[in-house]
Amino acid sequence: MSFDLIVEMTPFGARTALMRHGDLLELRFADGGVADIRGQIFLARVKSLDDELDAAFVDCGRGLTAYLSGRDGRWVTGQRSDMPLHRQIIEGQAILVQGSGMGRDGKKPRVTSDILLTGMFQVYRPRRQSTKLSSKLSETGQSDRLFGLAKTAFPKGGVIYRGSAVIAADDELETESERLKTLWREIEAKAEDGRAPLCLFDKKDPLERVLHEALKPDIDRLIAADSITLAATRTFLESWLPALAGRLECQPGAFEVNGVNEQLEKATEPKVELKSGGSIIIEPTAAFTAIDVNSGGRRAMEANLEAAEEIARQLRLRRIGGAIVVDFINLRSQSDRARLMSALDQAFAGDPAAVKIYPPTPLGLVQISRQRLGQSLAERLGRPCPTCAGSGQTQNLRATTERLLGEAHGAGVNTIRVAVDLYSYIMTEAAAPYKAYIDRHGLQPPLLTPDETLPPGAYHM
Repeated sequence: MSFDLIVEMTPFGARTALMRHGDLLELRFADGGVADIRGQIFLARVKSLDDELDAAFVDCGRGLTAYLSGRDGRWVTGQRSDMPLHRQIIEGQAILVQGSGMGRDGKKPRVTSDILLTGMFQVYRPRRQSTKLSSKLSETGQSDRLFGLAKTAFPKGGVIYRGSAVIAADDELETESERLKTLWREIEAKAEDGRAPLCLFDKKDPLERVLHEALKPDIDRLIAADSITLAATRTFLESWLPALAGRLECQPGAFEVNGVNEQLEKATEPKVELKSGGSIIIEPTAAFTAIDVNSGGRRAMEANLEAAEEIARQLRLRRIGGAIVVDFINLRSQSDRARLMSALDQAFAGDPAAVKIYPPTPLGLVQISRQRLGQSLAERLGRPCPTCAGSGQTQNLRATTERLLGEAHGAGVNTIRVAVDLYSYIMTEAAAPYKAYIDRHGLQPPLLTPDETLPPGAYHM
């Protein structure tokens, strides 16, 4: 499968676009001026403990207070413990934590005591004792090789080999292991000498942050959108993934040239046209995301199979998480339903988020649970409509006319500026009831003046 990764530095930071055969699969952002504590490691000071919640609020410095739950605090003493937090730490104590979640909707950002340092091929968790392989590695036949390397590099455990480890040479894995262990020793030394609250580890450069998240060893082409991005990306590769340096090239205006901007504009629209006909409608709600599949006159099985692949791509691209309910076109036979579920499993196989697909309900609805990975694309790129205030609807012209006349009658106003569409409606479709209302109440007809500066449906007295 062919993957291209396009990298661009923007006025606000950096972004990458992952393409598969010309289709936009995933977009990642890293802003320079935004406080994102995920991945940062702090020597924090315990501000307060909440016994009922089994949680703590910790001061990470720079005016930042974060939330540490009992579950995330199991390794706060350096080794796992299931005791409540208030029996492991006290107020004023300095503890080592790592940012794990952004603050949203008035909630504090989250931290964890389960420190992890991420490389291209492996994740080092120095406070753990286990050695694990990514689920994608279990069928590659390389388990013995990787467990052998882990025993040598991490005799006490604490490592997870990522799916990309399957194509890494032994010396590449060994080099990265040493780099991660050295980084941890440096962090521990800073914590030993430092005074809380203190930030011990922070990837400040947005290009470095986004590349660390987006780069994969199986990328065929790495495209920089300009010469400055090219040079900065090459410097990063020399340290972290030298094997990709030969696949790096420069293509000015790469986001536009490769159709990323065009596909991005469509990525927040509800309707997605399928290439062979038919469509899917994606409607996020407060509780879950509803998806409806339309055949467009095609056979049900064909439309469902194409929709399954596109749904997996759209959920990943739009960064939609939580509960998803899909109304596929009804399939009568059990074998067809099994074939559709198999196609869904295959479509989600490369998704970086954890995905669970449930069997169809008696009504034929398929439920999908997808891990939330930060903001959705709509939250990242969109804003509430200034006309409808984000409701998706605005008052119709008939209701607006009724309200307008009621206000004019009560206030004795005889001059009203109205939006062009409202003026046209009153003068045409509503002309007869408008005149009848004026005559019935014996009113002096208000003078309506169209005003092109007013937004649709608005008026001003």
